[in-house]
Amino acid sequence: MGQIPVSEIMSTDLVTIASTETAEKAAKLMKARKVGSILVFDSEKPAGIITERDLVRCVMSEGKDPRSVKIREIMSKPLITVGIDAEINEIAEMMSRKNVHKFPVMSGGKIVGIVTDHDILKIEPDLVELLQEKERRMDEGSFPLIPTKRGVRGICELCENYSGEMEEVNGCWVCPVCKEEMAQ
Repeated sequence: MGQIPVSEIMSTDLVTIASTETAEKAAKLMKARKVGSILVFDSEKPAGIITERDLVRCVMSEGKDPRSVKIREIMSKPLITVGIDAEINEIAEMMSRKNVHKFPVMSGGKIVGIVTDHDILKIEPDLVELLQEKERRMDEGSFPLIPTKRGVRGICELCENYSGEMEEVNGCWVCPVCKEEMAQ
């Protein structure tokens, strides 16, 4: 992944909902707008995000009535954002490290867009294999590596985070952070 700013791939068509609305309204809005998440606002301030996963885990699997569950009760918070100048390689690493798949994009103190793992995968499809491997937690202990023009990228054998700058140290493929820790 090169030095591509998030502004080139983010969606600016934001779908929002008030935290006082119901899970049912959120689900209907997701279906109507064909999105998997909605930004949640409290008094015109960003408060969190509600995702399909939140609806399944916090409403459906618990047998709760989506007409009575308020979004503020089940939304993901705090809202983790990225700046408009962030590069997609940094965002991909944050997604892996924080297990977050969607980041609102901020500029001038306001949300101006949203970037998802799908947006990144559209322009960098070879990451699909890496992300699938990470989700399976490398059950068999293999760590896929992808050679690139600039080096090797893959999943660090120590911290299991994605890195675009893998290096072999003492027979292990590691990210720069783990390499530094090994040197101490």
